Amino acid sequence: MLLYILTGIVSFLVLWWMFAQSMWMENNADRIPWLLKPFAYVFIGFFLLGDALWNILFGTLLFQQWPDIHKGMNFSNATLSHRLRQILLGDTDIEKMDKRYRVALFICQYCIEPWDKNHCGLEDLK
Repeated sequence: MLLYILTGIVSFLVLWWMFAQSMWMENNADRIPWLLKPFAYVFIGFFLLGDALWNILFGTLLFQQWPDIHKGMNFSNATLSHRLRQILLGDTDIEKMDKRYRVALFICQYCIEPWDKNHCGLEDLK
């Protein structure tokens, strides 16, 4: 169990680093040399795959709910960002002080939003 928890933490940190790099690449696409752009797209593809896998393997236990992957064949439903948006802005009956809501808010405020403004839709909460 301890190994699973440590793996989840380390993989989250790696995923967070990949997210920051992907957002930099997206916002500075015109500054990336044309020769390196294919590598950037492959990197972003690995990030998205890792994001979906982390959401399914570790996010399920962290948020104590299944990911929203059953709604159509849209890959974006499997990502952590989709789950966070669903928890923060969704039509669910989650109270504002619920553990899921607080964890999602923390991840969005301190790990995601500094790199991509309104990625989780926090501006819609205000």
